[in-house]
Amino acid sequence: MQDLRLRPYKNLDAQSIADWLKDEYVYHMWKGERFGEFPLTAKMIDDMYSRRNGVCDEADNFYPFVLVDDGALAGHFIMRYTDGNPDWLRFGHVIVNDAIRITQGL
Repeated sequence: MQDLRLRPYKNLDAQSIADWLKDEYVYHMWKGERFGEFPLTAKMIDDMYSRRNGVCDEADNFYPFVLVDDGALAGHFIMRYTDGNPDWLRFGHVIVNDAIRITQGL
């Protein structure tokens, strides 16, 4: 890990995230069924995040992020307030790129 940084999700990230969900076990552990049936596509992820606001009723309640390591996507997660309450922040859809996790010991 040389240049590890966190940045907001971009629609071009969706394909990498979808590629990490290689089988139904990982898909269900990630709670992918909220997006639809396996296999998950980049379009399904981007639609959920960019067009459907993570299915949040509140306009300012859904924050997807990616972790970048030397320009390559290393991980992903979302943050959202529970029931719109700004005192309770929930992390979800946490996943790490297997190639990074195995080679870097994450």
